[in-house]
Amino acid sequence: MAFSPDGKVILGDNGSFWDAETGKLMRKARKRYAPFAFSPDGRWLASSTFSSAEEGWALALSDTRTGRTKAMVLC
Repeated sequence: MAFSPDGKVILGDNGSFWDAETGKLMRKARKRYAPFAFSPDGRWLASSTFSSAEEGWALALSDTRTGRTKAMVLC
């Protein structure tokens, strides 16, 4: 679990985004993130995730506002 730098968003261990003030679910994750970290401005999420048996682990950079992956590197 991690708080965004502004304290407004919580990213749960299951990858879901929660409103820290209301406790309401903002967005469910498509993938489970582990480990993960917010950028200092809170806009980006750096994470590692298991992509598939063929591809293995991937490092991803996602936009926290849309949940879309902007860049991915297979390891």
